[in-house]
Amino acid sequence: VQIYHKQWYQRRVRERAIRCFAAAIDVDPTKDRAYVCRGDAYKAIKKHSLALIDYTRAIHIRPDVGRYYLYRGKLLLEMGNLDQAAQHIRFASVLTTDADGTGPAALQKAVVQSFLHNYDDAIFVLDRAAGLDPSPSQYILLGKTYLKAKRYSEAVDNFEKALMYLRRCRSTIIPIVGGEMDYKTDLHNLNKNPKILKQEMPKSAAEVYFLIGKCHVESGNYPSALDALNSAIRINPAYSEAYFQRGLVRIWVKSQRPLLDFNRALAYNPNYFQAYLTRAAYFGMKGRYSKAMFNCNEALKIQPKSVRAYLYRGSLKVEITNYALAGEDRTS
Repeated sequence: VQIYHKQWYQRRVRERAIRCFAAAIDVDPTKDRAYVCRGDAYKAIKKHSLALIDYTRAIHIRPDVGRYYLYRGKLLLEMGNLDQAAQHIRFASVLTTDADGTGPAALQKAVVQSFLHNYDDAIFVLDRAAGLDPSPSQYILLGKTYLKAKRYSEAVDNFEKALMYLRRCRSTIIPIVGGEMDYKTDLHNLNKNPKILKQEMPKSAAEVYFLIGKCHVESGNYPSALDALNSAIRINPAYSEAYFQRGLVRIWVKSQRPLLDFNRALAYNPNYFQAYLTRAAYFGMKGRYSKAMFNCNEALKIQPKSVRAYLYRGSLKVEITNYALAGEDRTS
């Protein structure tokens, strides 16, 4: 009841906001920002066609504002119009440029270039921005771009720099004052002491360790991946994604405890679809078909239209020679 009440309240607030923006437009029909805000409100309540009209009107009033094309492109992407979305986002990337190439517009352009898989262009902008104004967010964004470009060692380097900027010591942020080996050695020593790690790292550092773990997984360095995921969980013991990823790594290294991590992931996030499906596959691999079937059923409660879940449940029914029901799942 509380969830439905909250959704109803949020919708009422947005509908009231739409009326206020409409009044502002009546007073000044050339107010581009009012159209954008009303479009955002329409988008929030899933009235995409009305949102599209407002974004279009804002572009007609101010065709020189790149972010308006970006808003319209994102909406078109949600509506499934991929070609027009890509065209709008490319045009936005051309318009959003700062004079020195390092401000907010340049960072927005880097995000757009990353979306378009132009990773070298995005990395060039982000690397320059991080050099001029180093901060955790800059290095995290740069690391994520390297990760998308499958340049894993460089991604790890930037995530580690972000960690050293995030590190807390007596409520102050420690800058990187030494060379590359200095901060890497410092970080290595910190990771070996779980108690100090939790004391000196903010909760936001858990995501950075998780991303480092993903880099090591992608490069096949599973021991280092486990170390990074362990650090993420030490900092944030309720990090369901880290438990899930660590469970996968433990399967790959033939550990005896992957199931414990999947259970913890589901304990902290009971709607974790992929965790149910992976746990089903694990039980199926072990020949425990009834438990595998149960996890498939739980996954289908979360995503009732999942083709993968139906196919896997059908395969399990074949294993237990329930061919009639298996056929129903494979044709669902």
